[in-house]
Formats: sequence, structure tokens, C-alpha cells
Amino acid sequence: MGYAKASTEQGDDDATSSGFDIEGAGALRVPFGSGGLLEVAAVLEYQSLSLEANDTAVGDLSSLNFGADIGFFVFF
Repeated sequence: MGYAKASTEQGDDDATSSGFDIEGAGALRVPFGSGGLLEVAAVLEYQSLSLEANDTAVGDLSSLNFGADIGFFVFF
């Protein structure tokens, strides 16, 4: 869980975005054969930001991202 804030200025214009970033991940590892390991992982990320331009609220922005990964490890 985190909080982010970013500001930019260009001439007389300034913009600010701020909000929370929540990320969770999990993995399942299963033995495979006599020297291998199979891994299945998932990542979920949620962001909620407030946008301002010249000290005026522009709106809110939220996003939800999901990713999956499959891997194989071999041990010698």
C-alpha cells in the first residue's frame, strides 16, 4: 500500500495528482518431476488518484490492473 503525489509546472500552468496505490500478489509453487518447480503467480493493482489543475479539481482517476505469470524452475 502506498501514497503518491506528483506536481508539474509549465509557465503559468501547474498540475497535481495524488492518491493511493494498493498492490497484492500471490504465487503457488508445485514440485514438478524430480528436480523442477512449477510456479503460477498473480498480481492485482488498484490506483485511485485525484487530479488538480491550477488549484481547481479536474476529477478523479482510478484503474484496476491484473496480471498472471507462469514459470518453471529446474534444480541441479
